[in-house]
Amino acid sequence: MRSLRMTLLTVAVAATALGTVGVAPALALPKSDKTADTLTFVGSDTIQYVDDALCAAINNNTFLDNPKPSTGAKDVCVNVHAFAGPGEAQTITAPADAYAGACTWSITPSAAPAGSTCSGAGKETAPVGSGAGAGRLEANPGGDASVDVSRASSYQCNSSTRPNLECYDFARDAVGFATNKPGLTLTVAQIQGIYNCSITSWSQIKSSLSGTIERFFPQTGSGTGSFFVSNFLGGVDPRLSTTCPATQVAENDGRPVTANGIVPFSAGSWIAQGNGVTPDVRSTVTIGKVQVGTTAFAPVSGTAGAFKPNTAAFNEGSAYPGARYVFHNIDTRSPSYAAALRFVGFDAAGKSALCSGKLSTTLKKYGFLPLAKVGTGGACRLNVAA
Repeated sequence: MRSLRMTLLTVAVAATALGTVGVAPALALPKSDKTADTLTFVGSDTIQYVDDALCAAINNNTFLDNPKPSTGAKDVCVNVHAFAGPGEAQTITAPADAYAGACTWSITPSAAPAGSTCSGAGKETAPVGSGAGAGRLEANPGGDASVDVSRASSYQCNSSTRPNLECYDFARDAVGFATNKPGLTLTVAQIQGIYNCSITSWSQIKSSLSGTIERFFPQTGSGTGSFFVSNFLGGVDPRLSTTCPATQVAENDGRPVTANGIVPFSAGSWIAQGNGVTPDVRSTVTIGKVQVGTTAFAPVSGTAGAFKPNTAAFNEGSAYPGARYVFHNIDTRSPSYAAALRFVGFDAAGKSALCSGKLSTTLKKYGFLPLAKVGTGGACRLNVAA
């Protein structure tokens, strides 16, 4: 149970990912199930790297008590990436537990949406994106190659279609548009015009610009893509259009975006890439400003190597249309539900380290804004869509 082989989550990553966070005093955690569980995380690309740091904290027992001290067995966190960055490969084994067989996931660098492949019990390809991750979590809780937590950058807890899921909001992000036109400001109406082809040339935006606009969009299943559709495009999905289609690309990856291209992009991911915390696949794209009334919201502030979230665009209650929560989803039917709750959620008995605010430094390091501590959930929320 304790043999965890990783090439991505090395000891060095585990040591540095926590920033200045050290050994913390004991927490009032949700009750332990006293069983050594393997918790496998899948889903969103946007938060896959910050979850590396979360898993490092769990696997190093920085915050958590040992659920079964008499045997030395402990819970293990396995964070399976949706994509690999340039030159990055991941091989990670999810040890067998009482509910699922062992599974070795592997992924190689690719600019295309291709998830990690499990060569063990389930022999499956990991879901890519928030929607696919939540769907996989719900489809077979506790089965072979079990998935226990799904990462999400869009809200997945629709009570009528997914009544067994709980969505724990744990940080704020801001979605914007990225181009190779530095300093560009667009209104929501102009963004809609670009993606419905009523605006096809950059000269229609600004007379000093030229070139035919090329539309790019995150792959189907992307939480960033679905959020952009609902919050910027009025529910119209350009990936489904036959008259004004957009080229699908891996989310938060600027490499395919041409000189005249435009693509939705997570500001949190852009910040982490720009600060060298995660693999940098931005290429030359920058995140522009969005004009709302008299305010031009710039999601990113700071300078190279010291980029940070602009709180005006990230804060809860912000008027910026791209402000959003990011989530961990768990399934109440899962035999590992109690263990998952201890890592990413809260209940009346207590809060996870994440929800207690113990990882706020790490969240900032990865480009996200920690939530203010409120009530029972502390620095987390439960099933808050926006």
